[in-house]
Amino acid sequence: MSETKGLARVNEMLSTDRFARAKELRAAGKHVFGYVCCFAPLEMLTALDIVPVRLLGDPNEPQTEADKHVETIMCSFIRSVFDIDLKGCFSFLDGLVVPHSCDSVCMTWGIWPYYNDSRVFQYFLNVPHSATETGEELMGHALQDFKKKLEQFTGKALTEEALRSAIVRHNRQRALLRELYDLRKDPVPPITGTEVKQVLIAVMSLPVDEGNALLEEVLAEVRTRASQKAGGPRILVYGPAMDNGFIDLVESCGAEVVIDDACLGTRFFSANVEEGIDPYLALNHRYLRDTKCPRTYRRPPEEELAPGQTYNYEEDVELRLGHIAKYAKEWKADGAIFYVIRFCDSHGFDIPDARDSLKRHGVPVLVLEGDYTLTKEQLKTRIQAFLEMLDQ
Repeated sequence: MSETKGLARVNEMLSTDRFARAKELRAAGKHVFGYVCCFAPLEMLTALDIVPVRLLGDPNEPQTEADKHVETIMCSFIRSVFDIDLKGCFSFLDGLVVPHSCDSVCMTWGIWPYYNDSRVFQYFLNVPHSATETGEELMGHALQDFKKKLEQFTGKALTEEALRSAIVRHNRQRALLRELYDLRKDPVPPITGTEVKQVLIAVMSLPVDEGNALLEEVLAEVRTRASQKAGGPRILVYGPAMDNGFIDLVESCGAEVVIDDACLGTRFFSANVEEGIDPYLALNHRYLRDTKCPRTYRRPPEEELAPGQTYNYEEDVELRLGHIAKYAKEWKADGAIFYVIRFCDSHGFDIPDARDSLKRHGVPVLVLEGDYTLTKEQLKTRIQAFLEMLDQ
């Protein structure tokens, strides 16, 4: 790799071919698997020396192939991923792992393997939607079936030692990403929300150890940056994948995006896999219980309730979504902007509760809805008006 600074390397990756390194490894004989969403247990792939890369769509590419096979009244993000896959964008992959993250992903998976059957390994990980005792039991079975299929494909045993090592390395990556996000707590953040998003995309396109090395390089560079002029209002963004230029748009309006609750953001790294316990139980807890995404329903175990005790609306909302207000407080956000991709029911259903939670904590909220392909001028007007209100 070229001897350049971390952020320059990130820009180089994203401006040319972010999969260039993965393609090199594939040509050298390694297995390279693509995955969708935050629920693929990457540690199991890494433990078998499989390179996992995060699949994203292309908001600038017309969705011509996918629309021949799926309804247009569904999530435009997953349609875009499916579309560019049908066009050969991910032809270098020899494996695909699709967790049951939402109904749109599930429905697309129903036809995905049939219209792109060139891959040797294609797997649907049936992640339960309730973080309950029954859900954990089902998740345990899903992880064991995934292990069995991976071992059959690679011809190697997925040993506990290798899995524990992979957990440590991925936890290291999560810790480095948290360090990067912590830099945005500063009154004058040394790195923008747009730059952080670019770093995330680059890291998700590399083997874990190479991603960690890149993060260490970025952190060393950003920590020595000269002070920059303070920007506008500090903003929390909430939504699904944020790789479509939305963060860039918000910052172009004069705001500073300092924190997020997003699929391509904190949900990827906020929770570690617990070390020192059974690794499959630890993976179970991390991906089902601790990954805070609207697609998973969670509430305290019944044994934590006193006889006859129930939770009222405010308590239930805080249990499920209170982490968003904590983010806003810790990163000193002046306001929050929710961007929900049209037909994303899981995020859409949570909008009223998440908005109520933030408003109770004194955080103003702007809710926007649109497609994966942004209608920038319409959105820009509303964002600017919201930022002006915050400045008053």
